[in-house]
Amino acid sequence: MGAKVLYDDGAHKFLWIRWGGDEEGELVQTNQFLIIDGDEAMLLDPGGETKVGRSKVRFIPAHFLHSTGNFNLFDETSRILFSGDIGASVYPPGQMPLEVKDFDEHVKHMEGFHRRYKASKKACRLWVKRVMELKPKMIVPQHGSIFTGENVDKFLSWLENLDCGVDILEKL
Repeated sequence: MGAKVLYDDGAHKFLWIRWGGDEEGELVQTNQFLIIDGDEAMLLDPGGETKVGRSKVRFIPAHFLHSTGNFNLFDETSRILFSGDIGASVYPPGQMPLEVKDFDEHVKHMEGFHRRYKASKKACRLWVKRVMELKPKMIVPQHGSIFTGENVDKFLSWLENLDCGVDILEKL
């Protein structure tokens, strides 16, 4: 294990921490980062968690679902999953509803993006399995409408069974 200060202005520090991988046969090389601001600190550890006040926010791996190192955030108190581009939809200007009301109608606004930008059905299924264990009440994508109520489960089922990325490469 080693550490290096990447930034330090006296009140705010950003440290790189290496964990394992120095010797043959050891753990996989892993970078962790520690941000210290005054008397508060946050460890950025993929798959880890942080606190916002008294509430925990977890980092949820979403690898290969838009980018290879993708992560989502899950607020344990509200049970809201901030899903980034997973669940993103594109509506004509002025027509996007805040919440998905009719899931079957909504699919046409997200299907093309998901087929092209999600790496594979396997990656989708692994993410869905992870998310189902969290039991989110809402899935809030960065672009498009919010999934609530029964539409959370409908979206997860849809994504779990989506042929995308390398699965449809020959059809592109």
